[in-house]
Amino acid sequence: MNKEKNIEPTHDCAESAVIERLWDRVILIEGCLFWNGKTSNGYASANVGGKSISVNRCLWEALNGAIPDSPEHWHVAQSEERLFARLQPVPGSDCLVWTGSLSPRGYGRVRRGTRTMFAHRVAYEIAFGDIPPDYQIHHSCGNPRCCNPEHLVALSPGIHLAGHAAERVIAAAIEAGEFEFEFDLGEFRRLEANV
Repeated sequence: MNKEKNIEPTHDCAESAVIERLWDRVILIEGCLFWNGKTSNGYASANVGGKSISVNRCLWEALNGAIPDSPEHWHVAQSEERLFARLQPVPGSDCLVWTGSLSPRGYGRVRRGTRTMFAHRVAYEIAFGDIPPDYQIHHSCGNPRCCNPEHLVALSPGIHLAGHAAERVIAAAIEAGEFEFEFDLGEFRRLEANV
């Protein structure tokens, strides 16, 4: 049991008779444990105290204590370790790129507690605290895999969208040769980040 927060199990899972009854329905086949009882939507379930319960959750709580449902149980240290273990510096750049799982749009994904989050958002929160509601995190370096907090800026959706639209217009004009002067897109991004 988690004595620090006084969290009680959500079911009668702490009773040894309940645990024995549940373990009687578990069978071992080629090194794997299988539930040999009632299922609900494909998950092991059992009737305890007149209630249908998740066997996985009940056995976990019996062995480890209750599972908190709020974000308070997130372990920031674990998040930091997971994040930093998957960052790789890019030679010739200040970027720290995510080397783990990616979203279809190329953003890093990391587990934080029970949620999967974008790695750059976790990096921003570790470095600067909570992200303002409805704000988006902009990569001033233009690299969606980058998690260097110095390259991350919290912007309102409108400013974020306008900045990306301006980048595309200017990049297209440069490519078409419509500008006669040298334009540094990286400098533009740095200026935009300071807005």
